Amino acid sequence: MLFIFIAVCMAFYFLALKGEGSHTAAGLALLSRGYGGSYAVAWYGIRINTYANARTAFASLAGNPGRGEYSLRSGMSVGLFLISLNWS
Repeated sequence: MLFIFIAVCMAFYFLALKGEGSHTAAGLALLSRGYGGSYAVAWYGIRINTYANARTAFASLAGNPGRGEYSLRSGMSVGLFLISLNWS
């Protein structure tokens, strides 16, 4: 919702107050792609890391602390997703 509010304010400023053309609005829409990507990576990272931390904690409670690779694998997964999203 915050992004939508900011987008509306920026569009109003550039289109109504400054009198810029529609190419400016298209540029703003293109640059806002990064917001969606950041949101997707954050959602995925929080979800995956929460599951990985729970699995690591339960493995430790079961007396098998060597199963800590869950956290390592989840971190690599989120990092790979972030890099592949930013390079596309």
